[in-house]
Amino acid sequence: MDSKTLHKSSFIPTPLYIANKSCVINVRNMHDELCFIYSILAVTKRHEVAFGAMKRQGLNRAIRYSKYLKEIKFDSDKMPMRIEDIPHFESKNPRLAINVIKYECEDLSENHTSFFKLVYKSRYFKDPRREAVCLLMIGYENKFHYLAITNLNRLLNHNKTDMLNIVAEKWCPRCLQSFSFVKTFNDHPCVSKRACLQ
Repeated sequence: MDSKTLHKSSFIPTPLYIANKSCVINVRNMHDELCFIYSILAVTKRHEVAFGAMKRQGLNRAIRYSKYLKEIKFDSDKMPMRIEDIPHFESKNPRLAINVIKYECEDLSENHTSFFKLVYKSRYFKDPRREAVCLLMIGYENKFHYLAITNLNRLLNHNKTDMLNIVAEKWCPRCLQSFSFVKTFNDHPCVSKRACLQ
């Protein structure tokens, strides 16, 4: 493995429009292409990582999640993760259900309303044994990067989306359905069966 491979990184800074919503964790994987894995850990382990005096400080540092990498089965040669490879990844990790939303914006440095598009919905979202993990994909040209979504409602509300073209009060992180009324959200199967994790 040469030095170029050792220092290859998939990291992309958080677009200003997303950063202003305070709803994601963008792990700074400056020396590898494991953004997909770090983002999963930033969802599933962030409360453990944030526990103690430091609390939320440093949640975007890759080293904070390194000790948990062994808990996830993945092939580092296939990183960053392509959408078409996620089903295979889920089959190797039976406790995870991955959903991916893509932020579509021509200029990631611009601060304006853009659109979100569902690019991968887990076929396991109804399985209560799996933890629902929502990731945000950003990128340009041939480079892409994953971020952990920590507040799906804050990310998607007040924006028309390619998923349903409506403004919703509440989004289910499992089925990615939106609800205009809290009662309807609480009564839908993901929540009523205690399968909804956000």
